[in-house]
Amino acid sequence: MNSRESVHQLSINRKADHINNASQAQIKSTVKKNTFSYEPLFATHQTHPKMQRSFLGKTLRAPLWISSMTGGSLKENDDVLLINQNLALLTREFGLGMGLGSIRPLLDHPKDEKIQKQFLLRDIIGDDRPFFANLGIFQLEEQLKIDRGEKLHQILDFLRVDGLFIHINPLQEFYQPEGDMFKTSPLAILQDYMPLKKYPIFIKEVGQGMGKKSLQALMDMQVDGIEFASFGGTSFSRIEQLRREKDRANDGEKYPYALHEIGHTATEMNQFLNEIIASNQAYRDLKMEVIVSGGMNHLVSAYELMESCPFPAIIGKAHDFIIHAKDKNQLFNYTAQVINELNMCYQLLDHP
Repeated sequence: MNSRESVHQLSINRKADHINNASQAQIKSTVKKNTFSYEPLFATHQTHPKMQRSFLGKTLRAPLWISSMTGGSLKENDDVLLINQNLALLTREFGLGMGLGSIRPLLDHPKDEKIQKQFLLRDIIGDDRPFFANLGIFQLEEQLKIDRGEKLHQILDFLRVDGLFIHINPLQEFYQPEGDMFKTSPLAILQDYMPLKKYPIFIKEVGQGMGKKSLQALMDMQVDGIEFASFGGTSFSRIEQLRREKDRANDGEKYPYALHEIGHTATEMNQFLNEIIASNQAYRDLKMEVIVSGGMNHLVSAYELMESCPFPAIIGKAHDFIIHAKDKNQLFNYTAQVINELNMCYQLLDHP
């Protein structure tokens, strides 16, 4: 096995571990008490007009985003194709938006039909729902060094996506046994890419969120959007720690972990955005959108953050979709329940 095949085999094993460890990598966070008032006198059970909204230039029937989860795999009997196709069907049938998992396997194997099929979901989703690809910041830097992003843009064209998520994950890579070590800061890589981009870009973390300075730097660059992927949900850094724990246990060793509980909750990140705008009202005019995600298992808390966000916002979910994604009926039933409850939030709750 040559070095490139070895790296790809590690990637296959890593993706399987990510799916298998997602439930164990849920980090608990404290969400502040809700500030809405309950107003039952004004409610109906009809669909509230605010359930439908424009997001990323397309119309959603509900303010829900299927956050990036599963990338491609060459592994036989893999569930990636089933999961991705069921999520694409869900996107179409319920009028949602969807982000792919990392397209790194497609960059490494652009001609492989098995991998192509796992990502070619536009015909299932349809052209009227937002559909984004996803790539890590380190892989973006590699593409910039190779050809200033031309191959990446060709693949985005091939997938017929509406844009690109770029995930920022220095802590995950630090803990990942085969992780990529950054020599350049994510900020510098993004600044290099911004003049070259051909698609809208959203920036996201992978389960730790990000602080006020990072958010303001993204706003200064005028990125098209931010997904919180905040502390309290699925932590990919914790997933990599779990992988290390398994390896170390097999070797009879223990490994000290100190950083998996750092980060910022969605509540904190929402507050940061409001504070940044309060410090300079020019930020309010930015054409930026937000996906509020990470650590919001309580739907009312997610609804509150979405409604109090200073930019157009929707709710993103990853773990709650993927645990149902292998069974289409189960997935559809779960999503219908979430949408119905979100609709009742609009009917019953009044923001002060």
